[in-house]
Amino acid sequence: MVFYPLKLVLMFLIITHFSVGHTQEEKTWIFFDIGNTLIDSRVDGDFFMLEGAMSYIESLSKNGYSLGIISNVPPDWNVETLKRFIEDNWRKDSPRFPWKVFEDRILIPDLARHRKPNPYLFKKAKKISKGNVAFFFSENKKEVEVARVEGFLTYQVWQADRDPYLSLEKIAQFSSKNPIDTLNICP
Repeated sequence: MVFYPLKLVLMFLIITHFSVGHTQEEKTWIFFDIGNTLIDSRVDGDFFMLEGAMSYIESLSKNGYSLGIISNVPPDWNVETLKRFIEDNWRKDSPRFPWKVFEDRILIPDLARHRKPNPYLFKKAKKISKGNVAFFFSENKKEVEVARVEGFLTYQVWQADRDPYLSLEKIAQFSSKNPIDTLNICP
């Protein structure tokens, strides 16, 4: 029987753990607020996709980005209640909301105090992204500011001085950089 020095065995275990443990594919995550970011929800009974939102989501999905939603709802709601509320208020002649591309990545508060801009939902989203680059898009300036503090690359949508959504080219560019270097690239 061959005995290896303890130091060599520990080094081997550490190296194999970290090299095997990082087999996860690196993905860029994009989380959206939903109301007035992707859908116009200003008038009950008349919800619809904002201009360009459907094609934007489809493009992101086709390009392999992982998509999620971070939404404020009453604390007694669940994800199915949110979906039903949106469907019940959806404009009849408008294409349906593409829930499927978001899979099970729809984050809602479980308590009133966890509603955005509280960082709770942003912290949950960062855990889901598993250390990969994560963006947050919203029309709400305070939510964007809190998400940025929590380590997201952020973009405030529907501002008069720029495109409603960040281009796929810029997402790819910012995703390839060290996120620490790019935290303030998206005003």
